[in-house]
Amino acid sequence: MNGEMNDVSVMLQHIRNEKINIELSQKEGFSFNPNKKSINMPYSVDLGKPESVHILAHEFGHYLQRNRYSSLTYPASVMRGMANKGHLVPSCYIFLEEIDAWVRGFALCKRIGVSTKGYLGSVLKPLGSYLKPIYRNVFITIKKVISLYLISFTITKILKISSEKDIPPNLPTFLKDDMLLFWSEIQNYTLDAHFTLAIFNVLIIIYFFGRILRFLKSLMEV
Repeated sequence: MNGEMNDVSVMLQHIRNEKINIELSQKEGFSFNPNKKSINMPYSVDLGKPESVHILAHEFGHYLQRNRYSSLTYPASVMRGMANKGHLVPSCYIFLEEIDAWVRGFALCKRIGVSTKGYLGSVLKPLGSYLKPIYRNVFITIKKVISLYLISFTITKILKISSEKDIPPNLPTFLKDDMLLFWSEIQNYTLDAHFTLAIFNVLIIIYFFGRILRFLKSLMEV
């Protein structure tokens, strides 16, 4: 216990030496505020736990990120806002930023003599919460792509069935010739699935174009 409290004292002193304020908050969890240069810490936190010291080191890692790459402070806040809205790329960016902060926190503990026992356990639980939206987003994207392919396949089958029907006899000759040519083209495509892939490519382009528009819309709202 004394060793743990020594670690707390060493960590808090190092944070204060960097002129970083530690503010108690009613909210759950720790966070670093780059605008106020402060670390928010919940009232209910037990600083006697090694995990709490490791999280402080992690938040200090965020300070080191902002101190080294100050020009990325605003883009990072935008990315967090976008990640909160479920966008995949920003979520991946935030996940990598969190890993980097934990690595910097680990290096800090080593440098100032704070115990790193159980550090990996302190890392895994928070990182899991950042992985969940990535998993969910990837799963939704895969499901959507499969659905679009099935739609493409269904459209091809419908056109193939239609092509096997007789051309209405009362059509003008030039229309009959054009329709026969069209149906024969479809038959050729469906034999090797080119027509299915052609429809699928169009639907995929429309889908991802829609996602890009949604991304840009969210970017304007952040």
